[in-house]
Amino acid sequence: GCNGVDDNCDGQEDDCSEDRTPPVIFMSEGVTLAELPNHRGKEFVTSHCFADSADVKIFLEQNVYSEDDCAKDIAITIDEVTTRQQWETSTSHDWEKNHKYNLAEYLVIATDTRCGAGEHWSSSKTYLVGVFNEYNEDVKQQGCNGVDDNCDGQEDDCSEDRTPPVIFMSEGVTLAELPNHRGKEFVTSHCFADSADVKIFLEQNVYSEDDCAKDIAITIDEVTTRQQWETSTSHDWEKNHKYNLAEYLVIATDTRCGAGEHWSSSKTYLVGVFNEYNEDVKQQGCNGVDD
Repeated sequence: GCNGVDDNCDGQEDDCSEDRTPPVIFMSEGVTLAELPNHRGKEFVTSHCFADSADVKIFLEQNVYSEDDCAKDIAITIDEVTTRQQWETSTSHDWEKNHKYNLAEYLVIATDTRCGAGEHWSSSKTYLVGVFNEYNEDVKQQGCNGVDDNCDGQEDDCSEDRTPPVIFMSEGVTLAELPNHRGKEFVTSHCFADSADVKIFLEQNVYSEDDCAKDIAITIDEVTTRQQWETSTSHDWEKNHKYNLAEYLVIATDTRCGAGEHWSSSKTYLVGVFNEYNEDVKQQGCNGVDD
């Protein structure tokens, strides 16, 4: 190495034949890096993302540098991995998958200009950078991952949230699907004297969770008119009432984002109500239900 001694007795001090340590590649301060679980050996830039791949090249040229114990002049090349041949050269994961997940992949090579390419005179690193214009609406990395996936300056915001809230029922409440009420959940463990009691029961037992939202608004409304029936995609609400079933539409909404395909969800619950009891309903008899 660079010790000021002609270690191999060839008449030259610290020449290429004595240099056993390749250049080391660094990133400037202010740029934070991480390793993604499915991209081993790559460094993902978490602090910056860009609209276009061309902007990434400029960013890397400004922030990547290299140092060497012997070389004073180090050449750095920065190239985007855009073909399978480059992928095989860079030992990358499938570059097509990277692009699916909005990741531009760049191969950086640092070479000692005295000695050229070689095990002890050159080194490489691969960087992955988020690129907005290659955004895929359904990428798995979206959601609460602490990354600004769509490059709008905000991490885990509404535009990145692709999974709506999930509605649950508390433990101790058992549910089933009635044959003629597809898509509805029938409460088998509880029944009530009045519909008003059902509302209280649902308010106490229904809850919602979301991968991004911390504040979820839940509305619980009885389906009592044909207009509400059409909104809730219910079966005929008149038939439900004939069979002593109160029908409730539950909607969970991410308060940050409002109603939307990825920010709100709904469930419809059917609950037996005694005071709407019909003497001739088909459910009477040995049906396993407390009619």
